[in-house]
Amino acid sequence: MKVRKIAALAVGAAMVGATLGYASAQSELPGKEFFVKDGMPNVKIVVGSNAAAMDVVSAADIAVALGTLLYTEKEVQAEATAVVVKEDTAYDPDDIPVFKDKYNEETHEYEDLASDANYGWWNGSAWDCDLDEVVYSWTTDSNGLWDYGDVETPTLTWTEVNASVGGDSDLNPLDFTVYDAIMWKFGTPLTEEETIDGKDVTFTVDEEAVGYTVKIDEIRFDKDEWDEHLEDYADLSSKELLPPKDIDLVIPAWAVTYTVDFKVGYWTWPRHKYSGMPYTLYGVDDMGLDEVWVDAAYPGDTIELFGKELKLVDVNASGTVLGPDYVVVVGEAYAPEYMKQGETYTFGDYKVTVLDIDVYDDKALLQVEGPEGSELVIVDADENPTEILFNGGIMVTLYDTFVGIEGNLIAQVEVSTNLEGYEETVEDFFDGWDLEFVLTPEGDGIDKIILTNNKDLKGSEINLFNQFKVYYDYTPYGPDEKDSTTYYGAEAWVRIDPIEPEWEFTEYEIGDEIDDGIIDSVKTEPVKTVEINKITEPITVLDTEVDVNAVDSNLILVGGPVANAITKYLVDQGLSTVDWENSDGDIEYIEDAFGTFDVLIVAGKDRYATRDAAKELMEYLAGL
Repeated sequence: MKVRKIAALAVGAAMVGATLGYASAQSELPGKEFFVKDGMPNVKIVVGSNAAAMDVVSAADIAVALGTLLYTEKEVQAEATAVVVKEDTAYDPDDIPVFKDKYNEETHEYEDLASDANYGWWNGSAWDCDLDEVVYSWTTDSNGLWDYGDVETPTLTWTEVNASVGGDSDLNPLDFTVYDAIMWKFGTPLTEEETIDGKDVTFTVDEEAVGYTVKIDEIRFDKDEWDEHLEDYADLSSKELLPPKDIDLVIPAWAVTYTVDFKVGYWTWPRHKYSGMPYTLYGVDDMGLDEVWVDAAYPGDTIELFGKELKLVDVNASGTVLGPDYVVVVGEAYAPEYMKQGETYTFGDYKVTVLDIDVYDDKALLQVEGPEGSELVIVDADENPTEILFNGGIMVTLYDTFVGIEGNLIAQVEVSTNLEGYEETVEDFFDGWDLEFVLTPEGDGIDKIILTNNKDLKGSEINLFNQFKVYYDYTPYGPDEKDSTTYYGAEAWVRIDPIEPEWEFTEYEIGDEIDDGIIDSVKTEPVKTVEINKITEPITVLDTEVDVNAVDSNLILVGGPVANAITKYLVDQGLSTVDWENSDGDIEYIEDAFGTFDVLIVAGKDRYATRDAAKELMEYLAGL
């Protein structure tokens, strides 16, 4: 029989010394098997029948701590029911090829990978090859080589190329359309029903993304940097000219045209989502729409343009609201309100009070208050329905007057605040960008918005609309040992890449079709699960319920010999050797105290010392 004694931590002990002392003593405590076996309790907690209430609380806390160990770990094979695929769907326009070749640095000769006539430069005049992406021409001399005398720096422009190159304008990465880019909220929601693949599909659209088209007419190398590059090749022939490793780009003023077409409808892709619903896209008219829903943006609609919100109050080619120059008026537009005579209504910083209503002549007397002051106005639904006050601060429009069900006089009034007018062309709508409104033939809506850069766009990385970055990309091949000669190679591109990814998550089930086949199975790995065991028999008992001659489990005794009869028995037998009368809190471990069963005594000189010892045992159990 072995007896081990561990001094528990007194509450007032110095923290450093106490922590180190207890850490060294933890190895003397019993292992997890003393407390739990196969996820079930392997011990009973014994408290004295005449013990203080604090001992009972200590026993309960130990039982709770012990409960955190009552679980079983099982290894199971996980069953996967679906696969989630993450895909970057951000639109990435085609890159512009500039150069691709291998170069012998010793002999200044090329092992040409593109064209003998152009020495690896993809920017000469069109030539017969199988590279479909070669659809551009740089400004060159009559020989198709760089003319780097007093001429301009290399300039990328669209060129007519022969059929073998692929002269389809759709390949032009300088003219591309982006979808799901600008939010446009319709003043009146649209609802349409269409039969697709035999199913009636209802489309309700109140806020949808529309597309825009970007056209870049010209991209140049920075002239100063290009001239410095030419100086490095001053003693070489034209064909020995290599592309620069790094160079800034310039998009000249008026070379970028950004067009939003507010003709919206829908079309469907031939493939379907796995729910059975067709892919449905909303876009501009030139995409062969199945049906056009809206042919322009009208008053009441809200356009969000790169974070700048335009709530259309009025679109009128004659400029009747704020004057003949302002064909588009934006502001805070509120839904028409049914106003009772004598009531006051608030619209942002403004208040409108209906003082009097003439139902016979469809007139209303309104008092309008705002930060600028107060004014009385008479609005006539027939002859003078609209009044603009405080230099466009607020606009009120009377539509109708009538007598309500309860005899109240009511006026239907529409209010807009913070009006701002725009001419057909707006200089510096954004910094460096001019905006043009293209109205419908009737002049009552916005057909298109066109943004054009009024300044050169320069830099190693040009930001376009916070959507794309345009930059020069040079990639060396590195040395390549061939025929005892070292060759060096390089590629050069003008890249047009999305600034941020746009992640799309798609869930597929077993058997679903994907682009390159069918999801056949999903590989899974075994995982461990935790099963909490249910306890149906009590594990905390009184000392009077324990027969020392028939102990059938390990025991945790809470309380010293005065409070716990079983502790007193072990003291009388000489098995417990702790001086409990003077103990500030001890945990004593006695192996084989009752045959093959062990005992852990948690006690002290009084109920407070016992409480301290119980807390230390709880910390130990938490560590298991």
